Amino acid sequence: MVCPSSNYLLSKRVVAVLKSQNLPEHKFFPARLIGTKGDPIDGYSFFYLPSLHEDHIAFTRSQFSAGDNSKGYKDIMVTSADDLFKVDDFLNVKKVALQNTSSSLDLIKVKLPIGLLASPKLQAALAALDVTGIKIKKMEVEFI
Repeated sequence: MVCPSSNYLLSKRVVAVLKSQNLPEHKFFPARLIGTKGDPIDGYSFFYLPSLHEDHIAFTRSQFSAGDNSKGYKDIMVTSADDLFKVDDFLNVKKVALQNTSSSLDLIKVKLPIGLLASPKLQAALAALDVTGIKIKKMEVEFI
């Protein structure tokens, strides 16, 4: 599996892919864009995907580091969501462990600075479309 916001603007091609996947609670809203000359551009949707609550993150089984590119990163212990607010440097999530969460979901959003977790099935479907604006980063995910 692989914008700290819960709303995403998506093209109809991406919406079609997401509708074919196993998603958690979510909602699509029609969106109309206005072009530079004031002309309407249809075919987009806002995608609302709320984050899983912190209770779904097994912090002691997840792996984190903190630091930056100039001084390097150091592994840190995070035991709760409160510990995240105590980190003074850039937080890097190396592994996320999820509890009480179905491993059959193809897309998951957690309250961590990692973006969205996408299953290999969803990653392949998006890669086949050659969509832009998506960066996929490999991350270890454990379901417990």
